[in-house]
Amino acid sequence: MNNIVLIGFMGSGKTTVGQLLAQTLGYTFADTDQLIEAGESMTVADIFAQNGEGYFRQLETLIMEEVSGTMDHTVLSVGGGLPMTGSNHKYLKKCGKVVYLKVSEQTVINRLKGNSDRPLLSGDDATEMIYKLLALRAPTYQSLADITIAADHMTVEEIVQEIIRLQ
Repeated sequence: MNNIVLIGFMGSGKTTVGQLLAQTLGYTFADTDQLIEAGESMTVADIFAQNGEGYFRQLETLIMEEVSGTMDHTVLSVGGGLPMTGSNHKYLKKCGKVVYLKVSEQTVINRLKGNSDRPLLSGDDATEMIYKLLALRAPTYQSLADITIAADHMTVEEIVQEIIRLQ
């Protein structure tokens, strides 16, 4: 397997790390949210608003099914909720080495403060939702990970070097 799949909570740095990692390794970079947005010709937030979370989760599975058999020398960043769908687990593992970018609730809060394009955080108490969702998702992320990077206090460059070192 010559691909790397980045998983983790929203705001963990998957896209930013993935882009630099791909550039450093000479790999292609792909992001499931970007692939879905391109296919649907609308943003993730608009998909949630118009069609609901269930529809979006179906699109994630379709994208994973599609890319899992075709990726080569690719760094794939997946949406934070994608690993929560059990049928996606086999696709994640089939794609390549799964790297979990682990961050604390406070890091997520700091990074996403004022961010309005995260549908699951659009309610009145985004902080409470971050704590709730991260507590729910973290065990799944950890169970799927081949490598876990504690990314709270690392620069993007340090995370990339650690992934390269550990793979």
